[in-house]
Amino acid sequence: MEEHQHLPDPNRLSILTATILLAYALTPFIKFPETQFSLTLPGVVFPFSLTFSTVVAVLVALLAAFGTDWLLRGHPHLGNQRTFLHSLLPAMTAWVIGVPISSIAMGFAWWAVFALGGILLALVFLAEYIAVDFSDVRYALATIGLTAVSYALYLILAIAIRQPDFRLYILLPALFFPMALVTYRSLFLRLNGRRCLTWSLGIAW
Repeated sequence: MEEHQHLPDPNRLSILTATILLAYALTPFIKFPETQFSLTLPGVVFPFSLTFSTVVAVLVALLAAFGTDWLLRGHPHLGNQRTFLHSLLPAMTAWVIGVPISSIAMGFAWWAVFALGGILLALVFLAEYIAVDFSDVRYALATIGLTAVSYALYLILAIAIRQPDFRLYILLPALFFPMALVTYRSLFLRLNGRRCLTWSLGIAW
């Protein structure tokens, strides 16, 4: 099999990473009143709070997802591949970076998290670009990195939704569907593009 070794356009990669980091860098300096609202269903009430940090996290996740598609469009071997699966992990990474950034006061720790988050995000973009081509000489390394980050983010999600003591009927789907998605993505990478939806659902169950 012919081996390849491609890297993303440095201009696109730097613009995408810098835009996301700029959005987070402005977060400590922009404030608006917290908005409280709730969703009422039969027998249960879900309270929500809307803050500027929440809005930024959602917008940054969307920016990372669409930015990944823009980045991958420059890959010479993308062909007819869909970029949806490649966009999920960058979006989750960008969102998770915002959790400590919005909760830590400005200082050395904030800047350390900011810098490490930017490096991690750039590496995820790079790994997703490499993972487009199964014959890339660095594909195995990219697969290991993406799988590790996927399960690390899932662990953070599991801890986050366990803290508020949600009821079981909320906890189960909140853990089941992300696990199925993470497993599906991991198998897709390990098996060079083979789609194993049934196995993913079984493992998540």
